[in-house]
Amino acid sequence: MVLLSGIYDLEPIQKTHLNHALNLTKEDILKYSPIHHKERIDIPCTILCGELELEELKWQSQNYFESKKDQEQRLVSFTLIPHINHYTILEYYFRHILS
Repeated sequence: MVLLSGIYDLEPIQKTHLNHALNLTKEDILKYSPIHHKERIDIPCTILCGELELEELKWQSQNYFESKKDQEQRLVSFTLIPHINHYTILEYYFRHILS
């Protein structure tokens, strides 16, 4: 499994203008935020994030990795990719990871 520059905790969104369209409740945030799910990841999971991503996306990716590491989930890894952003991470993935 590969996770690319994701949002793993919806709580910060609840306090922004985006929530006017999403209308997230506290229950929604707990239900739909992977960071609040404690199930084990039993397959290799790589979290990739570009160095040039928004600070929030970098924080979310690192924080999600740390939460899984704290749960002693050893199949989860994290890589911050230099010179990559949200628009170039897929190209990087297909050229350097899958090839």
